[in-house]
Amino acid sequence: MATQSDLRASEILKKLTEGILGAKTFADIPKWEVEDGIIPRTFFADRLKRNADTPINDEAVHWLVKLYRSQLGIFKMREPISETKSVSLANELLDYLSDITGMDLATLRNSYSDDDALEKRKVIVDILAVVLNSVVEKEKLVPSDVSSEITNQIQSYTDSGDVDALIKLECVSEVYSKCPFCKHDLIDKVGGQTIEEYRIIQFPMAGHLGQLDYIAVCNNCYEKYKDTSNDAVVRSLNDKKKAILAKKSFDKSVDALEMEKEISQVLEALSDADPTELPTFQYTPVEVKQKIPNDKMLFSKVWTNVVQYFPFVEDKLKQLNNERRLTYEKISGDVKRAYLEFATDEQDKEVIFNRLCEWLAEKAQTDKKSACEAIISYYIQNCEVFERETTE
Repeated sequence: MATQSDLRASEILKKLTEGILGAKTFADIPKWEVEDGIIPRTFFADRLKRNADTPINDEAVHWLVKLYRSQLGIFKMREPISETKSVSLANELLDYLSDITGMDLATLRNSYSDDDALEKRKVIVDILAVVLNSVVEKEKLVPSDVSSEITNQIQSYTDSGDVDALIKLECVSEVYSKCPFCKHDLIDKVGGQTIEEYRIIQFPMAGHLGQLDYIAVCNNCYEKYKDTSNDAVVRSLNDKKKAILAKKSFDKSVDALEMEKEISQVLEALSDADPTELPTFQYTPVEVKQKIPNDKMLFSKVWTNVVQYFPFVEDKLKQLNNERRLTYEKISGDVKRAYLEFATDEQDKEVIFNRLCEWLAEKAQTDKKSACEAIISYYIQNCEVFERETTE
């Protein structure tokens, strides 16, 4: 086993490139395809030549981690590495990491019949990143500097094994298979094969001592949020989970609330209208002023919509009512019910306004956001949305 005195960064870099991968100059370009493109041919050789004592910098860490993700089959190249080769490389890398850190990493050993082999390889690469980051711009690796974080990585992997398939499915489903932090796809398809590009993070649930919550994130964001011993990280995870659940509740409400299909005609007419030719509202929008006295941005938007579009919207709605009896009342009732639903658990008027606009767009199957905002603004002035705020 290596000792602290001879764990030089240059030897680590040589072993990881020339030793394990047999890659000195990366002359065979297609072989070294990684997520961000192609590794420069002589990058590592140049680092060793020009920075003999401290060859590992942030860029070297970036390329090495991407390289091993490719070679271990985590990132699927156009010409993927065979499973046999990936298992062999993973175990060789694992043995080396265990050797230079002095830690028992046997729980991550790969086998050809192991259903969890890919997850183990992801953790091996995570540990590789820990080791590499500890020697950035340094001459030597000090094993004691990385032992705690590596222990956390292994514990996180062990804990994740307790997350059953149903929880994983629910976590991915509730974010619509997109990372909640960066919107990267969590599921990929390569050559007909489904590739999971995500990790499940377990973290302490806010306000519930001893209880855990779960969230699905992409592999990159996992690196940012995996340290659940960090209070700031846990707050971020809880805040994001709260937002996810709020969106889930909103989507459920949207599905349950109805809207008369005729509203689409008003939205279309609004979108086609020339604002310079529309009659303007001839009165001061007192309702708007009394209902939104404290949010200047929202007040300005709604006020402008009412002044510009109120007469036009009212005229179109009354035309619908003439064509189909009680349409005006039904649409007003739909908007009122939607407002009461969204206002039950939310006090922020801008949030409620935006949710009403999203709901209207969803029900009318339109992407005309401004037209939806004009309609909801009409109903704020017309008393269906928001209550007047009283001043003491």
